Amino acid sequence: MNMSNWQLVLLAYFIVATASSLQRRVFAQKTKLHPTVASLLSQAAIIVPLGIIWALIERDWFPNGINVGLILTMAAAGLFQSLYNILSLKCQKEVDATQFAIIANLYTPITIIGATIVLHEGLTAQQAVGMILLVLGAVIVSVKGFSKETLRFSPYTWIAFGASLVLGLALIAERGAIRGSSIGSYFVVGYGIQTLASLLFALPYIRKSRPVDYRVETSGIFWLGLLRFGQFATFALASSLASNVSLISSVTTFKIVFIFIASYLLLKERDHAYRKMIGILFSIVGLLLT
Repeated sequence: MNMSNWQLVLLAYFIVATASSLQRRVFAQKTKLHPTVASLLSQAAIIVPLGIIWALIERDWFPNGINVGLILTMAAAGLFQSLYNILSLKCQKEVDATQFAIIANLYTPITIIGATIVLHEGLTAQQAVGMILLVLGAVIVSVKGFSKETLRFSPYTWIAFGASLVLGLALIAERGAIRGSSIGSYFVVGYGIQTLASLLFALPYIRKSRPVDYRVETSGIFWLGLLRFGQFATFALASSLASNVSLISSVTTFKIVFIFIASYLLLKERDHAYRKMIGILFSIVGLLLT
């Protein structure tokens, strides 16, 4: 595959990731399901079946064989992805789409550091500067206002930071799992483990769920699962084609521009728009350096 192939996949990623971010924001505000239950349903009903279909089409399962280390890596990826799904849905009820996208972009420096240590995919001084700008951009967008309490974060903002940390760890483990097997193999085993983890997280809340509007929940769960699978699949495919998860993690943060524009126009989320634009500019410069 040449360079244009992974760039084309990244274009698809930008579109799907933007739609996924906005849909999660809208669904999180409407659903009466606990985030763990919603995540479990989308995982079991939509993501796992699509992963199985992908694997059946791909057919190249575990070309290098199966070993304990590979299974543990898949388990770690599944567990971290499950945690990210829950945390992201929980905080997006209160955190607007652009703010969440900026904070979630902190997975980039986490992924780069982790990929350098675990996958030996390299880290440069320029990337370090880029990471600093990414963090600065996240702070500018996240603070409630510039006053005596400028560095005042809401509890949900801290949850968003936690989600970005977990996502970075998930992508490192996912990259290791796919590199040791194949995308289809990871989708079946990794997503299977992810579903089991989601079930464990959701068990205490399944019976406590409030009365729901099944039309809203069914539609929301369907699109939540479909768009998440599309985001996961395009990211995994782009990483595989480019053979460098650090590079892909950096480039994919361009989605914040798409998310800001879409949330501004479609969701009417226009609070502190100028400050968010400044934060986005810092983040864009940062991602260009990473």
